[in-house]
Amino acid sequence: MKIGAIFDWDGVIIDSSRYHEESWERLAKSEGKPLPPHYFKQAFGKRNENIIPEILGWTEDPKEIQRLSELKEEIYRAI
Repeated sequence: MKIGAIFDWDGVIIDSSRYHEESWERLAKSEGKPLPPHYFKQAFGKRNENIIPEILGWTEDPKEIQRLSELKEEIYRAI
C-alpha cells in the first residue's frame, strides 16, 4: 500500500499574508477596482473565486472571476 502526505507550510515556514495583501492591492489598482475596508481580514484563507464576488463585490461573471483570479495569482508569484 502506498502512503502519502501533503503539508501546507504557509504560515509555518513563511508568512505570505503580506504578499497576498499586496497582490490584491496591485490587482485593484491595475483594474481600477475599489477595496472595501477590512477586506483582507474577511478574505484571508478563502479562495479567490469566492473573494472576488462575495467580499470584494467586483463581479459575478464566472469568466471575469476566473480572469481576475488568475491575474491576482500572477501578481502574487511576481512579488
